[in-house]
Amino acid sequence: MTKNKRLSPNWEEYAEVVRDILWNCQVIEEGLRRYLISSYEYIRKAIGGSLPFRFDRKDIEKDSMGALVDKFEKLSDNSSLVTHLKSLTKHRNKCAHRGFTLTVKEWCDDDFIAKELKNLLEIRSSSEACASSVVKEYKRLEALLKE
Repeated sequence: MTKNKRLSPNWEEYAEVVRDILWNCQVIEEGLRRYLISSYEYIRKAIGGSLPFRFDRKDIEKDSMGALVDKFEKLSDNSSLVTHLKSLTKHRNKCAHRGFTLTVKEWCDDDFIAKELKNLLEIRSSSEACASSVVKEYKRLEALLKE
């Protein structure tokens, strides 16, 4: 461990990668919301008023990523995406709650930042792929709804 009083030379990249992960997760959350809303609209039309169905955007507006993934799982047959989303949610929570709150000692520790950065780069790549998959799922659903 480097014991110095300066920030690690990798701290800016570290912060950028955490920001990118959180941004990708916001894209994922909004994609999941749109998927769920479209699904709810389809269900509402399919049952044609024969059964009350009052789910709408307000019901999911404040849901966490984990809650959205749980609801998405019930309306999607893409089990590999659900597995990927569940794994990513754990990483997202760590980034959201701990990503920028490192101690001064950690910010200045070159080895710590390098190790964290390596992990975060993998998570960023995963979050990008996951965001792309959620958008594809939403587009697939929209195409089905137009038939």
